[in-house]
Amino acid sequence: MENCIGCLVSLKNVSGFFSATEELADNTYLCNGCGAKTRDILKIIDVFHTGSFQNYSSFQVQELLAKGIRFEKFSNQFVEKYNVLLSQNSAIKKLFNVLWDNENIVHASNAVYSNNFGVLVVTDRRLMFMGADLEIKLPEIIDYNEIISVDLVAEMSHIKVTTSENIFNFSDVLNETEKCLAEIEKQIELVKDKKLTEDRAFHNNNEPSLFDILERLGSFRQNGVITDTEFTEQKKKILEQL
Repeated sequence: MENCIGCLVSLKNVSGFFSATEELADNTYLCNGCGAKTRDILKIIDVFHTGSFQNYSSFQVQELLAKGIRFEKFSNQFVEKYNVLLSQNSAIKKLFNVLWDNENIVHASNAVYSNNFGVLVVTDRRLMFMGADLEIKLPEIIDYNEIISVDLVAEMSHIKVTTSENIFNFSDVLNETEKCLAEIEKQIELVKDKKLTEDRAFHNNNEPSLFDILERLGSFRQNGVITDTEFTEQKKKILEQL
């Protein structure tokens, strides 16, 4: 007796319950329902699928089914929290695929960019616009470190983002335009502050400590580069800084 590796339902008659194409590479099986779900997930992650699962292992299929559950949860929460139109489903699918691990969305809104309707997304890593057009596979990405200014044209629900190389005009930002602008500005500051802190830490780590300098002076004295008197004078100056 076999069980579906997706839902674990007992398959009393394997050959009669579903077609042979539902047999996996490791001689395990999918029921028709889980097979359909897996095909839907492959469409979500934009993977071409011939209809056969003979090259997939049970582990791969279980991973796909788990990803499908995560996408459904992500999609429902995204639409509910940010009032994104359901017609933006294609944009939501693409967004789900391009988000990095541990990348968090802080705000999102329907918007229009370059005459293309889509979703403007503010994350804690970057600013993105994902078009709903099926021909557009990748988002327009703006690095917070490259942003010079962000301006709001309130009466038009319009946000203008200026970088050193381009100007991005997002119109019809329908979900709390002012909040969207504020979140963009907040993330810019957070990212730039983080970079500044990292740069300072790197600079400090590369500066020799006072003890390193003392050790170097001792080496100079031993090698005759400086006299004992010079060593004593320099050592006194260094110790005064402690």
